[in-house]
Amino acid sequence: MADIGYITLVLGFFVSICTAVALFWGQMRQNWKLTATAQIGVFAVFGLVSLSSIVLIYALMTHDFQLEYVASYTSRGMSWPYLFSAFWAGNAGSLLLWGWLVTFFTAVMVLWRRKSTKELLPYASSVAMLISAFFLLLLVFIVNPFAKLSVVPADGNGLNPLLQNPGMIFHPPALLAGFAALTFPFAFAMAPLIAKRKDRDWLVDLRRWTLIAWIFLSIGNVLGAWWAYVELGWGGYWGWDPVENMSFIPWVVTTALLHSIILQRTKGGNRTWTIGLAIVAFNLAILATFITRTDVLSSVHAFNNTGIGPALLGFIALCLIIPLALLFSRRNLLKGDRKPSPILSKENGFQAINIIFIVASAIVLIATLAPLITQLANGSKANLSPSFYNIVIGPIFLVIILLIGICTLIGWRHEAALTLLRRLGLPLIIAFILGITLVLTTSIAGWAAVSFALCTFAACTILIESYRMIKARSQARGENPIKALAGSLSGSRVRYGAMVVHLGILLIAVGVIGSSALTTQKNVSLSPGQSTNLNQYTLTYDELQSRSTSSTYDVRAIVSVQNGGQVIDQLTPEKVFYITSSQPVTQVAIRSTLREDLYVILAGWSNNNTAQFTIMVRPAVKWIWIGGGFLMFGGLIALWSPRREKPETPESGKGLPNQMDT
Repeated sequence: MADIGYITLVLGFFVSICTAVALFWGQMRQNWKLTATAQIGVFAVFGLVSLSSIVLIYALMTHDFQLEYVASYTSRGMSWPYLFSAFWAGNAGSLLLWGWLVTFFTAVMVLWRRKSTKELLPYASSVAMLISAFFLLLLVFIVNPFAKLSVVPADGNGLNPLLQNPGMIFHPPALLAGFAALTFPFAFAMAPLIAKRKDRDWLVDLRRWTLIAWIFLSIGNVLGAWWAYVELGWGGYWGWDPVENMSFIPWVVTTALLHSIILQRTKGGNRTWTIGLAIVAFNLAILATFITRTDVLSSVHAFNNTGIGPALLGFIALCLIIPLALLFSRRNLLKGDRKPSPILSKENGFQAINIIFIVASAIVLIATLAPLITQLANGSKANLSPSFYNIVIGPIFLVIILLIGICTLIGWRHEAALTLLRRLGLPLIIAFILGITLVLTTSIAGWAAVSFALCTFAACTILIESYRMIKARSQARGENPIKALAGSLSGSRVRYGAMVVHLGILLIAVGVIGSSALTTQKNVSLSPGQSTNLNQYTLTYDELQSRSTSSTYDVRAIVSVQNGGQVIDQLTPEKVFYITSSQPVTQVAIRSTLREDLYVILAGWSNNNTAQFTIMVRPAVKWIWIGGGFLMFGGLIALWSPRREKPETPESGKGLPNQMDT
C-alpha cells in the first residue's frame, strides 16, 4: 500500500507539470483541443493525490507502523478521531493535505468557470498546477510520507498530548485550507497579466477565491486562539508567537485585498494594488510555512527543522520575481482612468484602511523576524515581548475600528462635512456618553473606556445603516419591515455580509479589550475544605482525585463555586500525565458566560493533598468566539451573492468554443 501511495505522488508530480505546460501552451496558441485535453489532467492530478491521501489515512487507521510517519504520530491507544487528525499532525502529512487541497480547489475552479473569464481559466489553472507540482516535488524528493522503517515497532510514539484536543481536528485543516485557497487569488491575478486583459470581469473570480481563503483563515485563526485558551493552561488566547503571527499576517493582507477588489470593481483603477496584494498574500502563506517548518525562529507550534527550508525560499523567490517582473512589464495596462476622489469619500476611507492594514502587517512581520534581523546585525537574537505588539498594534486596530464606523455611513461620492457630521452625530453622542459613564462610574482604564466607546460608535453606524436600507425598501415597495429585511438581504448580500463581518470584528474587539483590561487573577494554595474569594465568587477546594488508564494518569481537583451563597457550579481542573510524554498536560476548568469566564488552573499539589491554583476572572472572552462565528457567517453571506454575468466585449479576447462551456 505504501508503494502505491508513493507511486501516485510521483505520477501526480509529472502529470501536474505536463498539465500546466499544456494548459499554458494550448491557450497561448489558441489550440482549444489541447486546452480541453489538458483540463482533464487537472482532474487526473486530483485523483492521484486523493488516492495517495487515502492510502496514508488507511495506514494511520490500521496502525501500519512500517511507515515512519505512522509510527511517529500514532499509537494503538489513540481513538479514531485523533488517528485521522494525525494525517496533518506531521510535516509530510500536512504538506500532503496542502497539496491535496490545491488540487481539489483547482478541480472546483475548472468546474466553477464562467463564460466571461474562460480565456483566463487555462492560465489560472496552469499557475495552480505548477504550485501543486511544487508541493508534490517536496513530497516525492524531500519529505516522503511513505518512507519505511527498517525495523517495525510494536507500537508508535503517539500524538503529542497537547495535540489530543478537538482543536486538532479542526484548526490545522482550516488554516491549511486558507493557505491553499490563497493560490487562486494569486492565479487569477497572474492570468489577466499574462492575457493582457484590461477589463474587470476577472475580479468576480478573484473576489470569490479571496473570500473563500479569507473565511478559512478566519476560522483557522479563531479556532487556534480558542485551542490555546482551553488547552495550554496559561489563561490567554493569543501570545504573539511567531507561528501565530505568520497565520495572522496573511489574514490581514487578504482582508486588505478584499477591500481593494471592492474599490476596483466599484470605481475602476486600483489594479496594481489588487494584483500586488494577491501576490503578497500568497507568498506570505509560503513564508508562514517556512517559519513553521524550519528552526529559524523558536515556537511551541513549529516543527523541527524539516529540510525543506531552501526549497521554500527558492519557491518564494520565484513567486515574487516572476510575478513582479510581469507586473512591471504590464504597468501601462494597469493604469486606471479613475479621477481623484474627494477627501471625504468612502473610496479614500477604504484606501486609508488598506494602508493601515499593510502598515500593521509590516510591523508584525518585522517584529516577528526581529530575532533573525538582530542575529545578522550583531550575532544575538532579540525577541520582542507580547507587550510590544499590544502597545503598537492595539492603537492601529482602534483606528481601523473608527474608520469602519465612518466608512459605513459615508458615500462613494463627495460628502459634505456637515452632512457627514449629521449622519455620525447619533453614534458619536452614544459613544461619548458610554465612554464618560465608564470613566466616572467604574475603575476601568482610560484606554479601555475609549476602546469600548469606539466599538460602540462603529456598531451604531452599522445598525443605523441597516435601518436606513430596510426603511428605504419598505417605503419604496410598501413592504412590512420583516419582508423588507428579507428582500434587502437577498438583493444586497455582499453589503449585509460585510456588515455582519464588521460586527464580528467589533465583538472580537470587545472580547479582547474586556479580557485584557478587566481580568483579575489570584494564585492560592488550599487544603481540602478551604475556600478563597475572587470578585463575586467563592471557591472551595473539596478534594483531590486521581485515576489511571492504559495510557494516562490523571490528577484532578474538585472545586465548588458559590456566588451569593449559592453553589452554582463544580469545576474539575486537572493534570494529565501521558505514558509517552514526560510533560503533563494541563486541563483547565472554565465556567463560561456571556459576561465573563471563571478560569481555574491546577498548578500543583503536595503529599498532604494541599493544592496550588491559579484562578482568573476574564470578562467578555466568550464574545471573541461569538465574533468569530459572525466572521464566518458574514463571509458566507457575501460569498452567496448572486452571480452577475456581463456580456463579453471585444477587449476581453476570444475564449474557448462552446463545447468548453458545458
